[in-house]
Amino acid sequence: MRDNLIKNDSWSSPKIEVRGGSNIAGSGTFAKEDISKGEIVIIQGGKIIHTTEVDQPENQALAYHGFQIEKEFYIYPANSDESSLHGIFSVNHSCEPTCGFSGQITLVSMRDIKRGEEITYDYAMTDANIGEEWEDMDCLCQSDKCRGKITGDDWKIPELQERYRGYFSTYLEKIINYGI
Repeated sequence: MRDNLIKNDSWSSPKIEVRGGSNIAGSGTFAKEDISKGEIVIIQGGKIIHTTEVDQPENQALAYHGFQIEKEFYIYPANSDESSLHGIFSVNHSCEPTCGFSGQITLVSMRDIKRGEEITYDYAMTDANIGEEWEDMDCLCQSDKCRGKITGDDWKIPELQERYRGYFSTYLEKIINYGI
């Protein structure tokens, strides 16, 4: 099991690998073996920062790789170089994802994933215009359900709330379910 530990104490399933060949972004994370629905794919480690720290120079180099884990907190790569890009930081967005969240830093499969398929998640599952203004991005996923744009308000879309129920980051699930 220790062989699966990677930089910054993140854990990645031995059934996945980061490589080229992604139709979304050139490189991505892919299944080396079949993965069953509900399997843990990645548990992410890194540097936790408050929204007041997002604009600091040491956090800017890899800021686009971080993701929100609470209203005012993000997890970022631990270092500001490419060697910090591992785990979820190497997983691309898709509007028709293969994975979702259990908690804030654990990526799990939402369905059976076949060998060779790309591991993806929808950024709507973690990132929101809450605490820090989120910058919209063009979506490159090319899926049948592609929204064209990824925004910090996508988590508010009722159809996505229904489709991803149980797979949003814990803080977003609380907001969706209880308005907290």
